[in-house]
Amino acid sequence: MHDAAPSGRARFLIQLQDGLTSLVLGLGAVALITGNLRGATIFLIAAALLGGLSAGLRRRPALGPVLHTATLTVCWLAAVLLAGLNGGGLGAPALYVLPVLPALAAFVLGPRAAVVWALVCAAPPIAFAALREHVPPSTLPPATREMMQLLGPLGSTALVTLTGLA
Repeated sequence: MHDAAPSGRARFLIQLQDGLTSLVLGLGAVALITGNLRGATIFLIAAALLGGLSAGLRRRPALGPVLHTATLTVCWLAAVLLAGLNGGGLGAPALYVLPVLPALAAFVLGPRAAVVWALVCAAPPIAFAALREHVPPSTLPPATREMMQLLGPLGSTALVTLTGLA
């Protein structure tokens, strides 16, 4: 049984979810093409999960808050796994995703969720700093790493801005 047709805001959030899924899928393809199998695996699993959550939003718009929380969780886990397992820790470009998550939480779930997500997103950098001797170095080639370190802050800034304008 399907819920009522989604509202305009819900449709926008579904489109945002679809865009995020496409972006993560594209990053997985790039990682695969460049030989980063660990990164590709993380991205592609995250894309599959996000795609499933997007389908859930279409079928059951009333479950939006639960599914949006799951989306934020998938993004958080992917960023932390990429930074920890793919290497780089505090210097990993994947961590640029973390500042975006509280802003998205504020937009889709409200101010309390934003505060919770701000605390959740503060934990990995603190942990990586405390455990820096145990985090492997980045496996990204230097040119790719530099490009990601440029694009990471730019992408984060754009996402936070778009979230604020929506």
